[in-house]
Amino acid sequence: MVKTVRSVARAMRVLEALDQPLSLHALHQRTGIDRATLLRMLHTLAQDGYVTRSLSTGHFAPTPRLSRLGATAGSETYFTERAGETLDRLCRDLLWPSDIGVPRDGAIMIVETSRTLSPFITNPRVLGRPISMLHSAMGQVYLAFSAPDGREASIARLIERNLEGFPVERERIDRVIEDTRARGYGIRFPGYAAFPDSVGDKLRAIAVPVMVAGHAEAALSFVWIASFATAEDMAARHLDRLRQAADELGAQL
Repeated sequence: MVKTVRSVARAMRVLEALDQPLSLHALHQRTGIDRATLLRMLHTLAQDGYVTRSLSTGHFAPTPRLSRLGATAGSETYFTERAGETLDRLCRDLLWPSDIGVPRDGAIMIVETSRTLSPFITNPRVLGRPISMLHSAMGQVYLAFSAPDGREASIARLIERNLEGFPVERERIDRVIEDTRARGYGIRFPGYAAFPDSVGDKLRAIAVPVMVAGHAEAALSFVWIASFATAEDMAARHLDRLRQAADELGAQL
């Protein structure tokens, strides 16, 4: 009679429960494992590269490494829960905060941010909120550098849902894509307010694509107060560092 290893069984129970990013309390409720033991198990799984913790929410989630074991972890989960260390280092270098966005249903969804770490005050309530594909820096670089099928699907939904609040002609979309490709990075349109409760024209942003297998899988931006500098000035100072961070993210996916 071969004895079972209880700790292995409990670790598998934790991984099965992580079908979405969860807090320690939520995992405790799902698994019934006491919090102290659960935290030690999560720390071990994180050290081995199977679990990661979000920089902004503190939630735990599986990493793409689990795909080797037959599990799935999409790129959105990766960027939501795996990019914290890169954003932390980027924020310490630039001081201004950064966001990561992924395409969703004709818009860009912010899935991770370092706004809570920055010494500069910006709107921190951005996670999970959709922003414009055309007017945001992240949306522009995704459209400009994504795979053709993904780009066309996003454009179709953008036009169908009228997400910009007014009809958008395909000619204008193509012009934005062409300008962004020529520039190499996206620029937030002056006056664009991402959310009704945002500070609108008081903020600026530039963004670069996060490339995977030659195409944009996500976008990485950094944000600053408009009166501090122009987009061209900030690109001259920080574009190389922003691209370095985007390359780091893409290489790990």
